[in-house]
Amino acid sequence: MTREQFLDRFYRLSDADQVGITALAKQVMDDAREAARAAVEAWLTANNPGQEQKAASILSALEELAFVPLTEKGDPPDPQRRVWFLRMAGSSYLEPRAKIIAAINRMLDDKRKPPTRPGAGPPLEENPPIPRVCDEAYLAHRQLLNFAESREQYYQNAHAFLALPEDQKDAEIQNLKKSNTWKRLAGAK
Repeated sequence: MTREQFLDRFYRLSDADQVGITALAKQVMDDAREAARAAVEAWLTANNPGQEQKAASILSALEELAFVPLTEKGDPPDPQRRVWFLRMAGSSYLEPRAKIIAAINRMLDDKRKPPTRPGAGPPLEENPPIPRVCDEAYLAHRQLLNFAESREQYYQNAHAFLALPEDQKDAEIQNLKKSNTWKRLAGAK
């Protein structure tokens, strides 16, 4: 799909057409991954080292765009391709992770609150507090890096964090920023 085709469909969709929005997003994803899927297929079925290397070079250059197509096909059968797959899958994940960490790090200092949006239905008796940008950045860090926490535990801990007074949330954020792990990840000196 070209940029113009996307924008044409995008602007024709109503804001409430969730089915249409989801279908458009799926088509964009599928289109974006189509060539990467073909490169994975060429890599897996290459009959000579030159073709295999050419496909591997293209997949390496595609970086994170190659990750999903690489992982969709299952494990490669031979050990050499398995090793390359592991290296490529790992490296294709690192660049987006570094970008996410940099964004989180920048936003940990942003104490602004987004404006409230009117909700559907009758007004609530008590509106839940609106998280600040830094609160959401702190939670994004937890979601990204706390591998021991189940999804249910994450939501429980997120709810507990958001219920804290702002000065306590600020202290938690400062503790994170001072931690050696975060300093290494965020590239702080």
